[in-house]
Amino acid sequence: MRETVPWHLLGLFYAFYFALVGLMMPYWPLYLAQWGLDAVHLSWMVMAAAMTRIVAPNLLAWWADRHGRYLYSVRSAALAAGVAAGVWSLLPRSPLLLLVMLVFCFFQNAMLAQFEVVALHLLGRQHHRYGHVRLYGSLAFMLASLLWGACMAKRMACLPWALCALCLALYLLCLKVPEVQGVVTSRRPALRWSWNPALVVFFTVNFLHQSAHGAYYTFYSLYLQDCGHGLPFIGFAWALAVAAETLLFALLPRHIAAISDRRLLNWCLALSLGRWLLIAVAQSWAPLLLLAQLLHAASFAGFHLAGIRYVHQHFASGSQGLGQALFSATGFGLGGVLGAAWAGWMWGHGESLTFVVAALISAAAWGLWWCCGVEGQTTTA
Repeated sequence: MRETVPWHLLGLFYAFYFALVGLMMPYWPLYLAQWGLDAVHLSWMVMAAAMTRIVAPNLLAWWADRHGRYLYSVRSAALAAGVAAGVWSLLPRSPLLLLVMLVFCFFQNAMLAQFEVVALHLLGRQHHRYGHVRLYGSLAFMLASLLWGACMAKRMACLPWALCALCLALYLLCLKVPEVQGVVTSRRPALRWSWNPALVVFFTVNFLHQSAHGAYYTFYSLYLQDCGHGLPFIGFAWALAVAAETLLFALLPRHIAAISDRRLLNWCLALSLGRWLLIAVAQSWAPLLLLAQLLHAASFAGFHLAGIRYVHQHFASGSQGLGQALFSATGFGLGGVLGAAWAGWMWGHGESLTFVVAALISAAAWGLWWCCGVEGQTTTA
């Protein structure tokens, strides 16, 4: 089985995709800020982009689960995102350009959940080694954010061209990846499945956890800039977080089978709480800010690995697309939307206070999981 896994193709997909995210996440808010958008309008734009994470993965999951063509759906989304980025790069600054950006975000956010299904299926019995292919995405994110901050800080207008090139690279790569075979599908949409309290708790915790990240994903670059740090430091801070994430992706798969979902998620939620408190108090203290970035290994990588495994264990093969889409939609989607909304409202009341609120939300997520979380050992149809 091991020799049939296309490791290099899976790793390259994650590398290209998260290089794209490594450009969008740190620098898109700065790109928008150059237009003169204030904190409230910028947060609304980020919130609108996050709303696409609710709709896009679920629409693509509905189609992919119905037809069993997961890779085709990813390929189509990559091509559409590339076209949108190309249009974005050619349009002058106007309200229409904001709409084109949202179209790009829609297709960008649609593809990942379905590729998770492809990757887990191709890994087969080695699905516990998911982190070993996912780490290439973390490395690419780190390199993209570092290089752009160091080399392209004064060429922010080139951002959509870089996004277009990466989307087209994803499309071409997907032509090489084999379509998954043997997945149970139905001509009827896979929307009816056995709901249970464990999933209610898990998706609620996922929502709260990602909502706590709202201040970080929307304003962290601006926060560092307001603290007097330049773009090279901003790029380095983002890259350091992803370096820690990469290390965890590399090491955790060797031990994840021996760690229960409940315990791993408890650790990640607790460390996330500590991370937001550190950012709130550090302000201009660069060593503490960088220490907080190391905790990204827990707040993102550890939580993501545990969440992917939890969803994989709770959904049958014919509903895997739906399961991963719900994981994305409740977390990065709904959590991202409300996270950007509350962060935009709080930002005017104090930048440090905003991260204190993020810590309180993480505390709520941790408390809920501590009291009600259960192991992911059952599978639903």
